Amino acid sequence: MKKIILAALMSVITMSMVAQVVAEESEATNKQVLDNYKFEQEGSFGYGLYAGAGYSVTTPSLNDNFGGNFLFQIGAVGTYDGFQLKTDVQFGQPGYRNDNIFGAPAYDEQGHPSQVNGNSSASFLGWSVQLGYKVYQGGRFAVTPNVGINYTKYSWNLDNLKWKKNDDGEYVAEVTSKESAKLTNLGFIGSIDIDYTFSSSKIKNPFTGDGDTRLRQSIRFTPFVAYAKYDKCNPSVKGAFVGITINYLGLLHSLGF
Repeated sequence: MKKIILAALMSVITMSMVAQVVAEESEATNKQVLDNYKFEQEGSFGYGLYAGAGYSVTTPSLNDNFGGNFLFQIGAVGTYDGFQLKTDVQFGQPGYRNDNIFGAPAYDEQGHPSQVNGNSSASFLGWSVQLGYKVYQGGRFAVTPNVGINYTKYSWNLDNLKWKKNDDGEYVAEVTSKESAKLTNLGFIGSIDIDYTFSSSKIKNPFTGDGDTRLRQSIRFTPFVAYAKYDKCNPSVKGAFVGITINYLGLLHSLGF
């Protein structure tokens, strides 16, 4: 009986020691897993670039003077805990819907205009700074509304004309001089970024060459509305730009903190 009791006690002690060793190993393993998991977490701060194209239309009276505009866009973005600050530049060449946007120029005795637009299209430059907050993140999709300021500039050349009769007795225009013209405005803009992430990978920091960084590659759809008023014209030209851009977005997040 003593031998049986002694064997039982030894068995219990052995099992207890084994259980303790297993528990310690399990705790160490869990700690390592948690450390690795923590290391893989994205940091609060992110940064990236985006580039693409789009199209915008104008509302009266902008629409009375300029046509639709194909846009090329490039920008930079920084993010922190759901907030984003972005800035971008847009380029385009909209057509005219008014022969002289500054108002009717002087006419000669035959009723010919003395000044007309000298280019087939104007040059358009837009620059904006916007602050946004991510309101939805699910799967591959994210939605971020933004508001900010928007600078726009139209520029083109004006031709000053002198009308003369040719050998057939018809009046033809002769360009006597050229003038540069421009319209500028600082207004407001609102937009919504709809991101679809198609790739997420861990890479080395592209600027320092060390440290792990998460690269998220997305397609960004951005409908927007911007307001502008150009007082230099007579009468003033005002209205809204309504459009959408589609961009490639590369966003970097540091890992492990």
